[in-house]
Amino acid sequence: MAFGGFVMFIGVFLAILYTGASKTGDMFDVIDGHIWVVVFWGLVAAICQAIGLLVIKPALVDGMGPI
Repeated sequence: MAFGGFVMFIGVFLAILYTGASKTGDMFDVIDGHIWVVVFWGLVAAICQAIGLLVIKPALVDGMGPI
């Protein structure tokens, strides 16, 4: 569980560090890169989320708390 939290923290840190936003404009106005990269990583994230839910379901059914 600590490893998952660590990976999530590093992911957020890298996303903030490498936004690629210009210093003159609003960072939400900058669009750079290919949409297929975003779609690919979005699908990877969704698949990993689904796998995680399938893995944890037996423990939740046995009465373990979700947190």
